[in-house]
Amino acid sequence: MIARDRVIDLETIIDFIQPKNIEGPRPLESRSYARTAFKCQKVMYTWPVRENFVRKHILVLLLVLSLALRLPAQETISLVGCGSVVPKSLFGAWADAYTKRNPHTQIKYLPFGSDESIKQMTAGLADFGAGEIPISDKQMGIAEKHLLDLPIFLTIVVPIYNVPGAGRDLRFSGRILADIFMGGIQRWNHPELVKLNPGVQLPNLPITTVHREPGKGTTYLLTDFLSKTSPAFQTRFGTSASPKWPSGLTAQGGDDLVQQVRKLPGAIGYAELSVAKAGSAAIGQVQNASGAFVSATPENATAACPRNLKNGFRISLTNRPGETVYPITGFTWMFVPTKGTSPARSKALTGFLNYIFTDGQAMIADYGHVALPPQIVSSVLSTVKLRE
Repeated sequence: MIARDRVIDLETIIDFIQPKNIEGPRPLESRSYARTAFKCQKVMYTWPVRENFVRKHILVLLLVLSLALRLPAQETISLVGCGSVVPKSLFGAWADAYTKRNPHTQIKYLPFGSDESIKQMTAGLADFGAGEIPISDKQMGIAEKHLLDLPIFLTIVVPIYNVPGAGRDLRFSGRILADIFMGGIQRWNHPELVKLNPGVQLPNLPITTVHREPGKGTTYLLTDFLSKTSPAFQTRFGTSASPKWPSGLTAQGGDDLVQQVRKLPGAIGYAELSVAKAGSAAIGQVQNASGAFVSATPENATAACPRNLKNGFRISLTNRPGETVYPITGFTWMFVPTKGTSPARSKALTGFLNYIFTDGQAMIADYGHVALPPQIVSSVLSTVKLRE
């Protein structure tokens, strides 16, 4: 039996994709659109909820098909993006601001997750994607279109915890965090934790780990860091958006993870910095490659960036050298096709990209993210302009 709140409602989709401030009939009034939408609706209402991956493919395909159909007497181009939850609000703001300047370009963004974004992009379904997981060489090789990873801002992942009486700013090393999530350290007064936190009264309290659901970019960044600092973690799990955690609770979304940690004494988890701050979580310091324990700040995250990206944008920023570097820092990328799209859609996407990396940069901090340093923005702009 299908749970009604877990299926896609067609009218919601139509409201979602209806271009704003454009005169003319609703998309459903197009007979070809209606037939396509009705068939997709039947599939989405009759397939079981466990076919989540396929339903998302259908939703993106439906959006792209419907938005690609020319409305009578209109020249509107509508772009559909799919990606990480992290930049959801920022993409919404960028889209609204860009459409005010360019009313014939409509932009919609579906926050399905980083891993799902790569699947949609390699299948050639969405116009653009976004996430904290880079597209691998293998995935590039099977993609329907040639894709480019463009960094759009910096993402910071922090350890959060609930340890009564410990206060804020507990210290963690990568090896200790790895041992905790692997189940090797099971109580807060473990000698290794006590050694890292002199003067702190750590209680004899069981540790409960809380992690994200599979396929998430924050998990990818955390495991990338843990793999670089713990040989045991690298051997057992490696860098992954979907590790098979040996124990712990699974949260559905970053906000849910923060709330679970806050409600459960002894819990530890991880979250994107702005989400952790919004949820008033206790945030720990992390030891970097230079041995310093550093707090997560925009300045410390920016310190992880290289001076240039001459060898490409797909680089890891975790555990980079530097006294002030915050070690669980990464790019959030935008995935864009460089070939295989129509001239009109390519022009619309290039215009949106140029906006993001010029005037749109001023909006990044307002949504809790860390803007790219100027030298990286310049590198991205030169790459985008080559493809105009």
